[in-house]
Amino acid sequence: MNTARDRIDISASIQRVDLTARELTLRLLVVPRGDRGEAGGLAPASDLTLLTSASVRGDLRLPAHARISSVDVPVTLGGRTVADYPFDAYGTEIEVVAQMDGAAVPVNMTLTGSDPLFTQLVTAEQSGGMAYFDVTVERTTSVLLFAIFLMAAMWALASAVVTATWFLISRRRGLVWPALGWMARHNAEVVPVAYGEITKNGGSLHCSTMELRRDW
Repeated sequence: MNTARDRIDISASIQRVDLTARELTLRLLVVPRGDRGEAGGLAPASDLTLLTSASVRGDLRLPAHARISSVDVPVTLGGRTVADYPFDAYGTEIEVVAQMDGAAVPVNMTLTGSDPLFTQLVTAEQSGGMAYFDVTVERTTSVLLFAIFLMAAMWALASAVVTATWFLISRRRGLVWPALGWMARHNAEVVPVAYGEITKNGGSLHCSTMELRRDW
């Protein structure tokens, strides 16, 4: 942690991880301290440039005496693919160098995570005007346990279907359709009709011309 009086404080937070685009959204809030800033750190005293590593898409340039607002920047992710869910993990390297009037200035940068579905393992290194972070993004424990539970439930259902099928086939037991059970409870009679009777007058199983006799 850089404790120099005249420095640049940078608060970075991971807002969202987009695995389809293979990037994360990093929100940066820059606060110049001491003689580097004006109005209590709301604006830089001189033109401020934040040079970033290749994984961060674009450098950040803040003009002198202009109010500073937080800004979201995309960061490219490397590592495994979504097909490895839920054991997929991703990584990136974030490096920031602060310059004022072409000269490096001390940097104090922190990195936190705000995406509830992912956890971040961060290795930080700061020296003078440079801040470096090696970030690994993984599924949270709750997401991992839920995914394992769903996989176990699906395998249990599949095993139950296979076991029931084997039982019915091996013991030559028929299936009772729910509609037949409902009809039996309401004293309805199911009369089997030979297929030849259905097609006797033409038509087929789905379009029968057989006469129906009703007792009313």
